[in-house]
Amino acid sequence: MSVISKDLTKLAKVLYKGRDTSHGIQHVSKVRDNAMLISRQLNITDSYRLIKIETAALFHDLWDHKYINPLSMEYKRAKDNFKYELKKRLFSDQEIKDIEIIIDNISLSREMELRRIDSLSSLKHLQLMRDIVSDADKLEMLGISGIERIVEFQMHKYPNTKSNELQNIVKKVYDTKISKFFDENYIKTEPGREMAKPLMQEMKNYIEIIN
Repeated sequence: MSVISKDLTKLAKVLYKGRDTSHGIQHVSKVRDNAMLISRQLNITDSYRLIKIETAALFHDLWDHKYINPLSMEYKRAKDNFKYELKKRLFSDQEIKDIEIIIDNISLSREMELRRIDSLSSLKHLQLMRDIVSDADKLEMLGISGIERIVEFQMHKYPNTKSNELQNIVKKVYDTKISKFFDENYIKTEPGREMAKPLMQEMKNYIEIIN
């Protein structure tokens, strides 16, 4: 791991302090690892592109709407502090802007809504980087570990959720989101799709058992 990677990981540990495991440092570190693996398999070697991908992956949940109201001062502070920390690490204004654009276009819920109203637009030179980070994040929704993340988040938000309710929530997430990943091309990159196949089968097997 490079010096800048170690420094960004250290920063992420600070900025995600207090988060539950479903959207905290454990999760974003796995997303970063997935993103770098996809990048390698796509033969991306440009260091400037790779650092944008890595940074977006590590901080993609920092101002997630499930944790911070987008209309709140906390949201603005989180973004401003993020920019401040990157500037301290000699990221240019353009690099920071690109990373923020990638982060702001990763949300699966937002992607689904934009598709519904036929409002998806190309991010031009950032599109592939966005797709890599988005695929890397979606991979963490899959398999048994993905099911565990759904449960972790639900129990964090609603600690009194009963086990039969948890099963229904997992099924709902699968039916409304995850089951569409392949058929509706939500996983964009070829390496991402290959990595997703066995994990998707794990999830299908689980859903069949609880149905």
